[in-house]
Amino acid sequence: SVERKREESRRMSIEDHVPTHMLPKLSRQELSKYTTDPVYIAVLGDVFDVTGVSFYEKGGPYGAFAGKDVTRALAKTSLKPGDINCTDVHDLTSEELETARAWHEKFLQKYELVGKIKVDSKL
Repeated sequence: SVERKREESRRMSIEDHVPTHMLPKLSRQELSKYTTDPVYIAVLGDVFDVTGVSFYEKGGPYGAFAGKDVTRALAKTSLKPGDINCTDVHDLTSEELETARAWHEKFLQKYELVGKIKVDSKL
């Protein structure tokens, strides 16, 4: 559709012109504020804008992901509260880490990269 092409073009232009080191760095506490409009989700340290995607909106099947770092939850294909916004990934298997990387790649292709998580950021 025309709207989808326009959106893809907009995303490409932003990502082509904003080097990742210049993206804003958010703490996990700051990320937690982005649960309605806009809706942000972090995966492998990158923050994505998923605003308007019903899956991630309040009441959606992944609404609990809004404003959270969901790396562990995606890696484990889990909706358990203990896996959502849990930054501890040291015990993930290589298969789970690969699953997280695959999800990250999907997010890079589909959603706008709007920031980075601050290193050693705690909620």
